[in-house]
Amino acid sequence: DTPSGDIPRGAFGVVAAYDRKTGLVFVHNRAALYSYQYQAAGGIYKELNNEGGLGLGVNAAIDPENRKMLIIGQKKQTLYDLTTESGYKRTTLPLKGDAEFIQQFPAPGLTYNSNDGHFYAWPGDGKLYQFDLASLSWQGVQVEGDPGPQVRHGTFGRFAYVKALDGFV
Repeated sequence: DTPSGDIPRGAFGVVAAYDRKTGLVFVHNRAALYSYQYQAAGGIYKELNNEGGLGLGVNAAIDPENRKMLIIGQKKQTLYDLTTESGYKRTTLPLKGDAEFIQQFPAPGLTYNSNDGHFYAWPGDGKLYQFDLASLSWQGVQVEGDPGPQVRHGTFGRFAYVKALDGFV
């Protein structure tokens, strides 16, 4: 299967998230945002926004209802509007609320909870962080029995919300 379209240049630091609403995978390769549509004969890439890199050590998740892709890591957070009407607008968000974990930990785990409609992050510090899209702010909640510290370079995709369990793994 040979991919076609605007094939992104390979690089370290590629981050991707699946959009269950559209069936697309959104990919950021440190230079641009792309969509990827799977086809058996070869997937199709499309460049959506080329406003530049995000660096290594980032993680992403998609809110399919509000059409947003949140990327955190490298001491910052970036929000993409995943609509053609916005031109796939990229916004660098201020770190508000209990967001200091973004500055302290590389590549925190990040997922979207479809049950309550929030993003959640886990950096391995004994807390689970909930992101409120309306206020663009994080709130940390102490948890018991978390898996302990994340690995040295980050959690990346090893943190997920599982709807059937209504829990995080």
